[in-house]
Amino acid sequence: MTTTRLFFPAGVKLNTTYLAHVGEQSADQKLEDLTIHPSGDWAPNFTGSKKKAPEFSVECFDLVKALDLMTSESMCASIAAGNVDLLYRAAQKAAFAYGVATANHLVYRLQQDACLYWEQIQATQDDELKISLRLAPWYNNSNAILTALPSQTIDAPGTIVAPFTLGPIKINGTTITGCKSMSWSNGLEVVKEYDSGEAVPSLVVMRRAKPVISFETTDPHLVHTAPLIADDGEPVNSFAVFLRRRRPSKLNYDDGDAMHAKLHKTAALCGTAKWMSVSGDPARVKCELHLHRVGTGTLFDYTKDCAIA
Repeated sequence: MTTTRLFFPAGVKLNTTYLAHVGEQSADQKLEDLTIHPSGDWAPNFTGSKKKAPEFSVECFDLVKALDLMTSESMCASIAAGNVDLLYRAAQKAAFAYGVATANHLVYRLQQDACLYWEQIQATQDDELKISLRLAPWYNNSNAILTALPSQTIDAPGTIVAPFTLGPIKINGTTITGCKSMSWSNGLEVVKEYDSGEAVPSLVVMRRAKPVISFETTDPHLVHTAPLIADDGEPVNSFAVFLRRRRPSKLNYDDGDAMHAKLHKTAALCGTAKWMSVSGDPARVKCELHLHRVGTGTLFDYTKDCAIA
């Protein structure tokens, strides 16, 4: 036997929006196993599946396009019925991958309405920023939820997008120096509802969010001076997460270039800052910023600026 085919991740197409700049991607059937053993017997006499709730997951470098898709609390969106495609590009023996217009590629297709949401943004000192996206569909009694389509053409990747990397972080107007990593997690609880013995979900809803920004800095002196973050936590009245953009063929864009991104909010008591632990050589202090609702406003009404100095 010999290997005859190999496929590489090529992005996800959400109706007319194509996110081509991805790191990892996967299609998961999420089949729940069903195995029945006769009374007192060690071997099963029935196997199958109870239910399934397929999902797509994607790690994307195109922060701006991904966030622009979000319509509800800047965290999630409903993707109308249509074709949501996870694309895989076919390799060619003794050559580079087949051209996108050649019908040799593989597509996994979600054919139902789906809930799109972002779970996490991660950036470190030495790596490019990634935003983690997930798609959870529900069944509306028309087509199969998930199907594999071999021998397909796929879209061309399109314009190259300059990725982002780690930038400065500000809490209550003070810039955190020595930052080495940042992770913004939405902590989403997603409910998939099945009806009357259904095998696939007919409703997907966002139940709760617990947004937390975590970062590590090699300047614990700054954290403890004044103090910026007291031992029992610190009220947050403003925060800003800057994301520095890479420049093609050179080093990063200069700080003064209006090419970078900023996720920020200024409001009395919009969160709580905590320092959690210190470890490493040199020492790194890990801090967390827990965001919460301001008065009767929305939970997650931060401001997104994607073309700033």
